[in-house]
Amino acid sequence: MKMLIYAIYGNMLITVSLYFHLKWILKFSANLIYHIYMQVVFTGGRTQPGTTKPDEGERHPYSIIDCEPTREVILPSVIYIQKILRRRPFLIKNLENVMRRFLQSLELFEENERKKLAIFTALAFSQKLSGLPPETVFQPLLKDNLVSKGIVLSFITDFFKVYLVDNSLDDLISILKRGKMEENLLEFFPSAKRSAEGFSEHFAWVFPHSLLDSRMKSFLR
Repeated sequence: MKMLIYAIYGNMLITVSLYFHLKWILKFSANLIYHIYMQVVFTGGRTQPGTTKPDEGERHPYSIIDCEPTREVILPSVIYIQKILRRRPFLIKNLENVMRRFLQSLELFEENERKKLAIFTALAFSQKLSGLPPETVFQPLLKDNLVSKGIVLSFITDFFKVYLVDNSLDDLISILKRGKMEENLLEFFPSAKRSAEGFSEHFAWVFPHSLLDSRMKSFLR
């Protein structure tokens, strides 16, 4: 397991990697166009449509995509983005657009990169990231090609796992409702598994004591 080394930034304890990330952003912020700001945070540079790889040129090495796929490593980046959004609230739209684009293109990411995005997304809601609407996350996932390959089910499973570390089942259900998933939860499953039995079989293994609560059955229509 990689040891995390911490530094002080202002009055906040953060990982050293995030410290250098902050210094990089501050150094180049004058030259950053705001509409690519969140692309830099996620991938280290500007990306073009149809790809998740940054353009050629200088990029910082402490992006979310380049870090380890663990809650402990990704959480400081979420906290950092929260602080940035408090200073520049207009960037929430930029964050929405970048997340929507990446989630609609999950097949372009490697498996471990998709896990990092799922962890980030769960922590964003867990930390109540300013103004991020749940439908921004859930609705782009309902693409037939992503669902049929099982990519969406894997993503949402990682999301549930991380989110439920710090939040209750009631909190999860609230997010699903706000994301307009009241009658769409089974649509995360490939057609061969799209049934109450398939749901129970999958999530009984992942969440044997909580997710199969009777309150979740209202979503299985």
